Amino acid sequence: MKDIKAVIFDYGQVLSCPQPLQAIKSMADICQVPIERFHERYYRYRREYDTNLLDAKAYWEAVAGFPLSMPSVAELVDIDNQSWAHENRPITAWAKLLRRRGFKTAILSNMPKDMLEALPLLCPWLPKVDVAIYSCELGIAKPEVIIYQKVLESLAVAPHTALFLDDKKINTDAALLLGMQAIVFDSNSSVAARLKEFDLPAIDLAAEDLLL
Repeated sequence: MKDIKAVIFDYGQVLSCPQPLQAIKSMADICQVPIERFHERYYRYRREYDTNLLDAKAYWEAVAGFPLSMPSVAELVDIDNQSWAHENRPITAWAKLLRRRGFKTAILSNMPKDMLEALPLLCPWLPKVDVAIYSCELGIAKPEVIIYQKVLESLAVAPHTALFLDDKKINTDAALLLGMQAIVFDSNSSVAARLKEFDLPAIDLAAEDLLL
């Protein structure tokens, strides 16, 4: 068993569920981008948006490829924020359990400031953590090494005692290179199975039926 003192969670597609297809379609329609091409354009400029190199208007105009009115930008921001605000209840319940059991917890997320500002209203379910680090506040993003070092220093734990969960392999690979433990988050059940390698409480996959 691996001795873990802290668990670090990505936000999107870990603590929150994947974006609903209808939200993606609505954003693609406003941007006049075919839905099969929207995903690529959405992420092509996302790092710059997540680190404040682009504001909302510049980002969404880059995605669309033409000037957008401010009402259209505001609508896109709102749809985008809400699309990431659906709770992944088994994982949020597990994060709360970990903290009750004495483990340190953290959020490490690439996130634009528009979404971060909306979190308190949209995500009252977000679990309390010891440390929360967002790319928009630092101007750096995963998989840059410094952002992992920042969360480890803030938690005051050694890399090998921290477990990082992220849906992107490029981000977990960076954590592994730093000496952290890491799991690519592809589903609740697969992560629950992987946790048998660690001395941690189990994920309750039925927690989605509970009001926590």
